[in-house]
Amino acid sequence: MKNKEGLINGLAAGGLTVGFFLLFYFIDRALILSPWVWWGSLVIYLIFMFRAVRQTDASSFRESLSNAFLAFIMANALFYLFYYLLFSVFDPGLVDLQREILADHPLWQDGNTKADLSVTIGRTVFSFVYSLIGGFFLTLGVAYVARK
Repeated sequence: MKNKEGLINGLAAGGLTVGFFLLFYFIDRALILSPWVWWGSLVIYLIFMFRAVRQTDASSFRESLSNAFLAFIMANALFYLFYYLLFSVFDPGLVDLQREILADHPLWQDGNTKADLSVTIGRTVFSFVYSLIGGFFLTLGVAYVARK
C-alpha cells in the first residue's frame, strides 16, 4: 500500500484524540467543551503527522505531503465520528451544557442564546470537510519542517 504510513499514523492519532477527549469527558463533562482541550488535541495530530512524514521517502515532498495529509484526514474522520456519536447519540445534553457555557461569554450575549447548536450528521460532515482546508495548510507546514 502506497500511503500505509499515513493511514496507520492517522488511525493512531484519531484513536488517541478520542481517548484524550474521553479522559476529559469522564473527569468533568464541561471540560470537553474547553477550547484548551480542543486546541491541545492538535498536538496529537502534529506528532503523528510528523511520524508519517519521517516514515516516508524523504526525497519526495509530494509523498511526504500525501502521507501527512492522509494522517490528518484519518485522525479527523475518527474524531468527527466520535464527536457526532457523543453529542447526538450518547450525551445530547452536552448541547445544552454548551449553551449554558456560551451564555456567560460576552461575545455570545447579543441574542444568540436561541441559536441552533444541535449536532446533526449534515453539520458534522460539513465541519469535517471544512476542517480539511486548515488541515491541508497545517500539513504543508509539517511536510516542509519534517523534511528539513
